[in-house]
Amino acid sequence: GKVNNTIKEIYSNLVVGVVDDTNEFITDTPDVIIDFSHPTLLEKAFYFSLKYNVPIIIGTTGYNKEKMAQIKEFSKNIPILISSNFSNGIMLIKKIIDQNNINFNDYKKTIIERHNSLKKDSPSGTALMLGELLDTNNIYSYREPFFIGEHDVILENEFEIITFTHKVLNRNIFAIGALKAATWLLNQENGLYSFEDVYDE
Repeated sequence: GKVNNTIKEIYSNLVVGVVDDTNEFITDTPDVIIDFSHPTLLEKAFYFSLKYNVPIIIGTTGYNKEKMAQIKEFSKNIPILISSNFSNGIMLIKKIIDQNNINFNDYKKTIIERHNSLKKDSPSGTALMLGELLDTNNIYSYREPFFIGEHDVILENEFEIITFTHKVLNRNIFAIGALKAATWLLNQENGLYSFEDVYDE
């Protein structure tokens, strides 16, 4: 995944192994597994978590209900943090919506998201999360070559329009968030966590 590659580039001194669907290169015992890959590789993440008895950060999106149930069950044995987005900006927008959702009842709610053409899931996990939070399926997804990630939350009635926009300028923000989450997760009990848990502390 692109975020895993970014983590490898900016935190090369901390990375002790890289595993994908065809290769396995591990030079030392890891403290945590960070997985931004594909839903089909979930069992491989579980395998290495059990092998080294370490927690898992999951940034992969596109899991179905069965896979999510597996993650929840596995979290009884190991700390797992799963999130569709590891940026502080999205957490801030989520917090604003959480605290003011009752005031948005009279607005039409729309989410527009734009990602790189290579992103496979559509809508994105972040758009689905925001849609669930706002109780709307009014989501429009676009895939274009030069986008990293953009999300617009639009609240509209006959009198006004309110827009929250989050635009990623550099993929490093996800790597920084993932490392922050990994450091936090090392001190947690077994269970299932979100990036919001890290953001709130």
